[in-house]
Amino acid sequence: MYTRRQTLMLATFLAGLSCVLGGITRGPLISLPVPGAIYIRWVTDVVETTRIDFGLTPSYEAGSFATDPASEHQVILTGAPDGAVIYYRVVEPGEVVAVASVFRAPPASDQGFRFAAIGDFGTSSASSAAVAAAIPPFAPWLLISVGDNVYENGAPSELDPNLFTPFQSVFSQAPFMPALGNHDIATDSGFPLLGALSLPENGPYLERTYSYDYGNIHFTVIDSTSIQIDALRPAVLNWLDQDLAATLQQWKIVYYHHPPYTSLFYWGEEDTMREFVVPILERRGVHLAISGHNHTYERINPINGIHYITTGAGGRPLYGLTQRAPYSALINNAVHSYMGFEVMGSSMIVRCISKDLELLDEFLIDLDHPFKMDGLLDRGAVGLNGCYASLTGTTLYLAYPDTTGSPLFSHLYINSETNSIGQAPGGMQAQILTPDLYLQADHSFGAYGWGWNLTLTNALTTLHASRTASPSRGVRVVEGTIDLEEAFGGVPEKLYLAKVSYTNGLVVDQWPAPGVLDTNIVADEYFVLDPVLVANDFPTPDQTNTHYAAKGDTIRIGMDPAGPGDQFSWQQLAGPESVVTDPATNAFSFTYDDGSSNEVTFLFSYAVNDSRFAGTNIQRVVFVPPTDSDGDGLLDYEENHGIDVLNTPFDPDGQLTQPLLTDSDSDGMSDAHEVYAGTDANSPSSRFALLDMVTASSLGTQTVRLYWSSAPDRHYRVLRSVDIDGPYEAVAEALPATPPINNHLDLYLVNQAPYYYQIQVLKE
Repeated sequence: MYTRRQTLMLATFLAGLSCVLGGITRGPLISLPVPGAIYIRWVTDVVETTRIDFGLTPSYEAGSFATDPASEHQVILTGAPDGAVIYYRVVEPGEVVAVASVFRAPPASDQGFRFAAIGDFGTSSASSAAVAAAIPPFAPWLLISVGDNVYENGAPSELDPNLFTPFQSVFSQAPFMPALGNHDIATDSGFPLLGALSLPENGPYLERTYSYDYGNIHFTVIDSTSIQIDALRPAVLNWLDQDLAATLQQWKIVYYHHPPYTSLFYWGEEDTMREFVVPILERRGVHLAISGHNHTYERINPINGIHYITTGAGGRPLYGLTQRAPYSALINNAVHSYMGFEVMGSSMIVRCISKDLELLDEFLIDLDHPFKMDGLLDRGAVGLNGCYASLTGTTLYLAYPDTTGSPLFSHLYINSETNSIGQAPGGMQAQILTPDLYLQADHSFGAYGWGWNLTLTNALTTLHASRTASPSRGVRVVEGTIDLEEAFGGVPEKLYLAKVSYTNGLVVDQWPAPGVLDTNIVADEYFVLDPVLVANDFPTPDQTNTHYAAKGDTIRIGMDPAGPGDQFSWQQLAGPESVVTDPATNAFSFTYDDGSSNEVTFLFSYAVNDSRFAGTNIQRVVFVPPTDSDGDGLLDYEENHGIDVLNTPFDPDGQLTQPLLTDSDSDGMSDAHEVYAGTDANSPSSRFALLDMVTASSLGTQTVRLYWSSAPDRHYRVLRSVDIDGPYEAVAEALPATPPINNHLDLYLVNQAPYYYQIQVLKE
C-alpha cells in the first residue's frame, strides 16, 4: 500500500513566477493541487533565499516576495483574477533577470481556454525536445499527461534530464497535471516523481488518482496500474464513481495511461480498464477519455457516447501497427505529436498536432448539437428503406447501415439539385451527379468522414460525422449531419440522395436499387427527400392536437417555429370566453374554471409560414373536472378515459382503472404507481418489483447483479444503503429499459455488510 510522503514548507502570495536562471536547477513548475490556488515549485543548487516578482503586466506591479532559505522552494498563489495573464520571475541573490515568463490563471466556467495533452514523452531524445518546442505555439493554459513521464524507470537521477529540463519551457507557462504510467512507478512505486510534484490529494492512494476542476471541465485522473491490482481496485472504483456522480461541471474528461480500447500495436487493450472502469464512465456521462501506453496517435469511434483517444507519441520510438481495431477511426504512427484542445463553452475542438506543427487530425465535440453524434442511430431518425434521416431546425441528420469488411467502401451522395455528371470522388469507378457533399466510410476499418464540393465557411461546424464503434448497441450506422443554412443558405425544397458501395473501386451495391446496376448513377436513380417529412421539431401542415387540462389550471399553448424570422398567427375559433393571444409570439397561457362537472372545449388555429413549409394547425383545449375521488394521484377523468391531463403527475398511458379504488387490482401498488412504472394496474400478477439479487466474486471484487421488471420508454435509477431505512445513494442513473427484465451489475461491495437496494422509475 502507499504511504503519505513528506510535504515541503509552503508560503503564500497573490500571483505567479518563473524563469530558469544559473542557480535554479529545476523549475519553476506550476500545478493546481488545491481549488482556488496555484502552486509553483523550483529547486536551487544551494540553500538560499529567492525573490519572486509578479503582476498583471511586465512591470511586476503586484510586488515581490522573498522565500525562506531552502534548496527546494514552493509558493501558493491565491486571488488571481479568472483567466488573467500573470507575469512573473524568480530572482536569486545578486542575479540580474534577463528572461521572464507568463502563465494564465485558471478560467471562470464561462471563459474559453486551451489545454494540451501529451503521453509517453519523458526522455532526453530529440523527438521529445521537438514535441516540447511545439507545445508553446499552441499556447495552452493547462498541460495534462497520460503517463510515462520519466523513462526508463522514474528514478531520481532521470527526473531532470528526461523530464524537467527538456520540458521546462512548457512547465513554466502552464500547470502540469499528470497521470502515472508504468515507467513512472518502476522505481519506489513512483515516489521520486510524486515527491517532485504538488498534486491534488482528494483521491485514494495519495496523488495517484485525483480530480480537479478547470474552467467548465471536471478532470478525473486514474492510476490505471491500480485497476490491475485486486487489493487496490475497489477503492479506486468506488471513488471514481462517486467523484463523477458529484460533479456539476459541463464537461467530464477522464485520463489515465492504459487504454481500454485500442488497435494492436506493441500493446493491446487493457482488459481490467474495459471491464471495470468503462461501465462507470458510461454510467456517469463522461464525454472524453484519454490514454497513452501505445506510442501512437489513435482516435476511436465513439463507443456508447464516449470519445476515446490514445496520445502516446510524445517522444519515445513510435510503434508499428499490428492489427487495426474495427472501431479505429484514425491512426498516425508516422510522426511524434501531442494533442491540443480548444474549449468554447459547450463545444470543444480536438486537434492532434505534430512536432513540426502540422495538423494531423481535427474534430469537434458539441454538447449542444441537435443530434448526439455518438455512434448510435438517432432515435428520431426516419427510415427511408435504405437510409435514415431527421431534421431539427436547419440541421439535417443522415445515416446509413454500416457493414464489416465487404463491400469495402460506401459513399452517401447528397445534392440540392440535379447537376452535371462527373467522376465519383476518391478514385471510385462510377459516373454520378457531381455531389455537393458525400458521407464516406471504409468498411475494412472504422474510418469515415465528409467530403464536399461546396464552398464552406467553416466545415468543422457545418459538418459532423460519427460511426458505430460496437455492434452491441443497436443498429450499426455511419451517421453525419449538415447545417443546411451554412451549406445551402437554407433548407432546400428537395434533396437528392444516393448511397453507392464499392469494392476495389467498382460499384457492387446501390440505394435506391436501380433498374440496372452499372457505373452510371443518374438523376432518376437518386432518392428525392422532402425535408418536411423528416422534420422533428415543427408541426406538420394541417395537423390537429388536443390538450387536456384540469379546470383551474393554467395551460400554455405553443408551437415551435424553426427560427425567429418565421411568420405565424393565432385565431380563436370556439370557446365560452375570449382568450387573449399575442400575434407576435408563438405561445400563450390561459386559465378556465366554470365550477361545473362538464367538459369545456376551446379551439384555436395556428397559421405558420416557414422557410421549409407552410400550414394551418388546429389546437383543441379540453378543460375537465379536477376530481380525484380515490386520492391515488390520477384524476377520475384520467382513470375513465386513459387520457393524460396536463399538470398532473401521472400519465395513465391509455390504462382504464377504477376511479373509486386506489389499487384497482389489489396487488399492493396504487394505480398511479403502476401506470408510472409501466405495469398493468388491472392485473395482480403485473407489478414493478426487484425480482432477484445474485452475488458473485470476480477478480477479487464482490458483485451483486440486480434483476427487475421493466417496461418500454422508462429509465431507472439504482440506489443502495447499508441501512434499510437509508439514506440511499444512487449508484446508477438513467438506465434504459430492456423489457421485460432489466439487470444491473454493482461491483463495489468489499469487506462490509450487505447493501439494501431500491429501484426507481424515471419516466421521460
